[in-house]
Amino acid sequence: MIENALTDFVERRNAISHGRFEDDEIYATNILLRLCEFIEMLCRTFAEFVSYNIIMRGRQAVVLGSIVQKYNANSSYLVKANAEMFDIGREVFLCRKSVGRCYPSKITDLRLEDAPMLGITTNAGDLVGMQLSTPATKGTEIVRILEVA
Repeated sequence: MIENALTDFVERRNAISHGRFEDDEIYATNILLRLCEFIEMLCRTFAEFVSYNIIMRGRQAVVLGSIVQKYNANSSYLVKANAEMFDIGREVFLCRKSVGRCYPSKITDLRLEDAPMLGITTNAGDLVGMQLSTPATKGTEIVRILEVA
């Protein structure tokens, strides 16, 4: 399916750019929108794959912890932390080794023993309640990029 969609896209792009198309070959709006959504999803997937390889394989990141439980409401998670510092507003990447992809997110809320916190310094193995700006799944690692001075 992916190969067919890409082949069709490339052939139509080439025909249009070289003036080799008939009026009846032009896509209807809904078909064109679906094709654009497909290309957008494909580009996003490539970006997540490249991010994973740069971040995780390039050793430019620190794993803050991993999601051990997902709650249904508000993208809330229970995170088993490493000895790290968490703070609201921190930009992080959510990395899934099983699929080799990382995508950006932001910490929007923190809880320690159900009390709201602005920032937390954890010990390895501490459990922290957290909301993230992007949905994630159990087992996802929360990673921050190392800052180069």
